[in-house]
This record gives sequence, structure tokens and C-alpha cells, in this order.
Amino acid sequence: MNQKTFEAPNPLSADESAVLHKAVAVFMEQTGVPCSGCRYCCESCPAQLDIPLLIKGYNERNVSVETWRVANLASAKSAENCLQCGICLNHCPQKIDIPAVMRKLATEPDGDKRE
Repeated sequence: MNQKTFEAPNPLSADESAVLHKAVAVFMEQTGVPCSGCRYCCESCPAQLDIPLLIKGYNERNVSVETWRVANLASAKSAENCLQCGICLNHCPQKIDIPAVMRKLATEPDGDKRE
């Protein structure tokens, strides 16, 4: 059955491809920050923030609004402690603008609220 699916190549039309790209953009916007949790940013952080954990909480809040699902988030230092120094930027393989994410997390209503 799977073999029949791929017998005749039927690529997406330009319109279908555009719809798919739009759906991906909406999904990525709602999902949040694409942090892999590598922790390369943590060792260099003078504020000693658990950046991947804070980003995970931020993403969970965007998806489910239930940050309690993120273990240890309640005991982590708040994103408000970010010094905005940018040292972490040199260590992030995903090129995430971490200071901007921390600023957004700290300043949005309920942005760094721990449930």
C-alpha cells in the first residue's frame, strides 16, 4: 500500500507549497523558540540562568499555558535576572537572540509567571 503512494510522483503545486509554508510559519510562531537544550549558553551566563529551562517554560506557556508541566521551572532564577549582556549569543548554535527572549519573557503579562 505504501509503495503505491510513491509510484507516481505528485509534488505539491505552488499554491499547496505556499499554504504549507504558511502553516509552518504559524506553527513555529505559536510553538516558540527553537532551543535544543544544548546548554552551551549556561556556562557563560554571568547571571547563572538556566536559559534552556526558561525557554522551555516560555514555549510551554505558548502552547498549553500550563508551565507547571516543566519540571524545576518554579525553582529557577527568573528571566528578569538576565543582564542583557549578550555573552550567551556567542555560544548558541541555533543563533537564538537569547537576551530578546529573556526580555520578552520577563516583560510580557504573565511572561515569567510560575504556576
